[in-house]
Amino acid sequence: MRDSRAAASRTAFALALAVAVTLLPSSCGSNGSSGKSTSSGKATSSASSTSSASSKPPVCADLTRLQTSVGELRNIRLSTDTLDQLSAQLSKVGSDLKAVQSTAGQQLRPQLDAVNQAYDQVKASISSARTARTRGSLASVGSSIKRLGASLDSLRTAASNTC
Repeated sequence: MRDSRAAASRTAFALALAVAVTLLPSSCGSNGSSGKSTSSGKATSSASSTSSASSKPPVCADLTRLQTSVGELRNIRLSTDTLDQLSAQLSKVGSDLKAVQSTAGQQLRPQLDAVNQAYDQVKASISSARTARTRGSLASVGSSIKRLGASLDSLRTAASNTC
């Protein structure tokens, strides 16, 4: 009699386990394209991360490109020999800034205005350095590039809820 209870208990446990395994994949979601459930957690999680990455607004990708181009600008060694390189990279920053301005919402306008002002300061300081070609003018370029980076950091912080 003890053996029959143990066997019944094992059978009940196996049945409960089979039901749980059958229901678990359908409660975890679908693979996204056909609506069929999947038993592979990896496929479900990759589909989820793909949909969450594509659900970000365009301003997020534009901000990333702007951050990259400003980072490249900051990495250029300051000297009278690199002013052309600085100008070329600043043009890329300007293009990326325009893209952000076209995709950003009104809630980011104050921070965008600050980035735009800092961009204009970098442009003016490079122009002055081309004329003066002094350490002081190069120091001004470096300071204005740092302000551009700081204003971009403020913009990224303001956009963090969106992106």
